[in-house]
Amino acid sequence: DYYFKASALNTIGNISVPTRIFYSLNDPIVPLSTDLISSCQSNSRIVLETRSDGGHAGFEGLSVSAIKPYWAEDILIREIHERERELEVA
Repeated sequence: DYYFKASALNTIGNISVPTRIFYSLNDPIVPLSTDLISSCQSNSRIVLETRSDGGHAGFEGLSVSAIKPYWAEDILIREIHERERELEVA
C-alpha cells in the first residue's frame, strides 16, 4: 500500500513541462513496469529513455568522463551543452 501511494505513477499524468525520464533496464531495485511505459506514452511531454545497463539510479556503467563513472550525470551534462548551443544559435 505504501509503495502504491508513494509511486510517481500516481502523478506522472499531471506533468505539464517537457520531461525526460532515464531508466536502466537492469535496475535491480525498481524494474521497468508496463504501467510506467504506458503512463509515459500517454503524456506527450514525457520522453522515456532506456538503457540496457546502468543499474539503479544510473550509478553503474561506462562514462565519457574518467572522473565520474555515472551515466546519468553524463546524460545531464550532454543535455545542458546541447541547450547552450541552441541558445547560442538563436
